[in-house]
Amino acid sequence: MNIKLDGEFRYISELRIVVEDGKRYAYVTVGGGCNLGIDPSDPNSSAENSFTHFLNNNGFGIPILGGMSH
Repeated sequence: MNIKLDGEFRYISELRIVVEDGKRYAYVTVGGGCNLGIDPSDPNSSAENSFTHFLNNNGFGIPILGGMSH
């Protein structure tokens, strides 16, 4: 069984950047249907609507994904 969350559940709704002791931290609110990267089994998935693309465009990233991005 596959459950697909779409619509407003798919997208990033908030980005808050905090600077503490000279380090930048991103606090992000993401819908449960948002893909980390491109999901080849989802025709609506693209690099542009992925979480990693969003972070990269805002100067952040995830250090380790364990080879799993979708």
